[in-house]
Amino acid sequence: MNRYLATGLSLALLLPVAPVAASTLHFDCDSTGGRFSELKTTQSGNVNRVSGVLTARNMIEIPRWGAVGNVALSSADRKNSIQLQLAGFPSIDAQALTASIIFTIDGEKTEVEIGKSALLQPMPFTISVDASGSATIVFAGVEKKAIVVLGTAPIARVSCSTGEFIFETLDLGN
Repeated sequence: MNRYLATGLSLALLLPVAPVAASTLHFDCDSTGGRFSELKTTQSGNVNRVSGVLTARNMIEIPRWGAVGNVALSSADRKNSIQLQLAGFPSIDAQALTASIIFTIDGEKTEVEIGKSALLQPMPFTISVDASGSATIVFAGVEKKAIVVLGTAPIARVSCSTGEFIFETLDLGN
């Protein structure tokens, strides 16, 4: 082995290892009417988590479709999930959106409306689910607990349709 290479390797082994800081994303999710855009990743580990701040910036007016911003943790087959949603219809109210938590267990959806939001109002959120299925959901200052078993390789997903939704300090977990 080359003595310079050996010396360099020896020095590299002596350097302290610094922990890698978790990074967050900024996702400007902008979708035309009736279309959607998404960002997703597969998670691993005993606790699955997604967090950030969701802000509705713009809703597009088209018949039949509402503007929607979503955050979800789901099983790989999507039969079990927890989803946070901001949804609005400009034809009904050009400034207001409804904030909801949607639970899907074995393919059956239950939606719980938790309040209203306005355009440009930041909505902090966190969803975390441990290996036993114990879930904590915090959205717009409202906290809910649930049991949702996601299994191995759950999917973290953020998406939007028929408008512009900003996801700031977005952490899609491990």
